Amino acid sequence: MTIAHEALSSFALAVVIPLSLFTSLLIVRGLSYLWYGSARRRPLPVVVQELRWDGHGKRGPNTDRRLPAKSSDVLEDLPAMLRAYISADPPLSGQLAPGVAATASPLIPSAAPTSAQAGWAATLTELVLPQKQAAYEIHLTRSAPESGNSVSVSVVRMPQQSMVASAVFPKGKLEELAFQVGGFCIESIQLQPAFLRRTPRWENWGDRGGYCLFRLALWHQEKLDYTDAHAAYEEASLRSLGNIRLAVHRASLYELQEDYEEARKIYDALHCLWKQNVEITFRAATVRVNLVHRLVSRRGKGEANADSPAVENELRILNEAAVLLEETAKGLRFTYVLRRWFRTRLPRRRDIGERRYWASWLKRDTFRQPLMLLRRSRRYEYMSAVKVSRLADRILRRLVQNQAVTPSEANESFRAVTRIIKKKRVGWLAHWLAACYFSRAAQAAELMEPDPDVWGRLGRKSTLSLSLDPEPSSYKELCEIMAIGEIGRVFRNPCNRLNPELLYSDPDMIPLHSAFKGGMVKVLIGPVRWEAAPPAAAHPAERLDGDLARFIDGMRPPIR
Repeated sequence: MTIAHEALSSFALAVVIPLSLFTSLLIVRGLSYLWYGSARRRPLPVVVQELRWDGHGKRGPNTDRRLPAKSSDVLEDLPAMLRAYISADPPLSGQLAPGVAATASPLIPSAAPTSAQAGWAATLTELVLPQKQAAYEIHLTRSAPESGNSVSVSVVRMPQQSMVASAVFPKGKLEELAFQVGGFCIESIQLQPAFLRRTPRWENWGDRGGYCLFRLALWHQEKLDYTDAHAAYEEASLRSLGNIRLAVHRASLYELQEDYEEARKIYDALHCLWKQNVEITFRAATVRVNLVHRLVSRRGKGEANADSPAVENELRILNEAAVLLEETAKGLRFTYVLRRWFRTRLPRRRDIGERRYWASWLKRDTFRQPLMLLRRSRRYEYMSAVKVSRLADRILRRLVQNQAVTPSEANESFRAVTRIIKKKRVGWLAHWLAACYFSRAAQAAELMEPDPDVWGRLGRKSTLSLSLDPEPSSYKELCEIMAIGEIGRVFRNPCNRLNPELLYSDPDMIPLHSAFKGGMVKVLIGPVRWEAAPPAAAHPAERLDGDLARFIDGMRPPIR
C-alpha cells in the first residue's frame, strides 16, 4: 500500500503537475492572443522617433561643433512636422463636394515616443495581456555635413523590430523635406500586408510619390491657389493611376471653379473604371445636373438663345443623370449591398478591403456612441439623398422645357420632399439637396406652384421667418426661406463635409444671394467670398514657396 502511494505521488509530480502548468499556460496564452487580436483591430499609432545625428542615439559634443546652430534648431522640428503631417490624414481631411463619404482604408494615426514602463507590475501585465504600443516606428538620422548633409529615414515594424522600408533624402528646405519624407512613410506603411489587405483596390496609392503630391495639392487648394493645385493633382494622377480619392478631390476642385464639363470627364472615367463604387455613380449624376443648371442660367441671361438644339442637349444630359441616379438607387438596395459583401467572403473573391467598403454602408454612424440605436446607416442617408435629388431634377427639367405643371403634381412633389426632410437623421447630404430643391422651386414658382393650403400650413410653422414678417407672402418667398433653413440644418450637423465654397459657386445657391431675406445666408456662412488667398493658417508648410515645378522635379524616387 505504501509502495503504491509513493508510486502515485511520483506519477503526480512527474506528469500531473507539469500537465496542469502546461494547461494553465495554454489558457493564459489563449486569452492573451484574443486580447492581442482585439487590440490589433483598433488603429495603432505610428511613432515618430526624435531626430538622431550621425547614426547615434543622441548628439555628441563634437557633432554640435561641426553643425551650424541655426541648422540644428530647424532640423529638430522635423519629427514634430512629420507627426502633424501623418495626423492630418484621416478620412475627413480636405473638404469635398457633396456625395463622397469617408474612405474605407485604415487610418494611420501618429504619436510621440513614450518612455517604457518599468517595474514588476508592468512586466507581469505585458506578459499576461500584451498590447501593441505602436504599429510602426519612424527613425530619422541626420548625417554630418561632410557626409553629404542628408536625412536617412527608416520605417520599422513593431514589435518585431523588422525594417520594412528605408530611404535617404538629400537635405533641402525643411517644409519640402517634411512633405517628401511624410509621403514616403505613409506610402510605405500602406503597402504593408496589414494595411494593403484592408484597403480597397481603388484607394491604393502605390510607391511613386503620388500621395505626397496629393497632400501638396490639398495645401495649395486651401490657400485658394488653384493653378498650382491643378498642376499637383495632374502630376499625382500620373503617379497613382486609378486612385478614387485623388481623382475625386481633383474633380471637386473643377466643380468649385464651375467647370462642370471637366469634372464630368473625370467622374465618367472613374465610373468606367470602378462601376461598383456607389459614390462615384452619384457624383457622375449630380455633376450633370449642375452642368444643365449652369446652361439654363446662362440662357436666361441672354448668353445663349433658347433654340431647340440647346434644349435637346440639356434634356439629353438630364436623361443621363436620371440613368445614373437609377443605378445609384440599385446599388443602395439592401439585398444588393449584402450580396456584394457576401461575395468578398468567397474563397476565390476574398477581399477584405472591399468587404470593409460594403460593410460601411450597413453600419450605423459612430459619431455619437450613446445614440447608436437612434443613428441611421450610411445607406439610408444616401437613399434619402437620392430621393430628394430626383425630385429636384424634375423641377430643373421643367425649367429647361419652360413647361408648367398642374397644381396636383406640384402638391405631390412639395409634400414628398417635406416628408423626407421632416424625418429624423436623414443625413446632411439630403438636407443640402433639399436646399437645392427649394432654390429651384423658387426659380420655377411661376411654372409649378402648389395650392396655397398645402404650402401655407408649412409657411406658418417656419422658424426662419423674421419677427416683423412671421408668415411668407408668396410660395417663392417660402421656398427661399426653406432653402436657407436647410443650409442651416447642414451646418448644424457635426458630421457634414460640405465645402463652404459651394455656397458661392453652386448654381442652386447663387439665386439665394439676391433673394428676399438672402442676407440670412451671410449670417449662416460668415463673411463674403475671399478674392485673394486668406492669411496662411498654422500649417507645417506655410513657408513653402510657390515654385511647384521645382518641387515636383525634386520628387524623384529616394535612394533606398
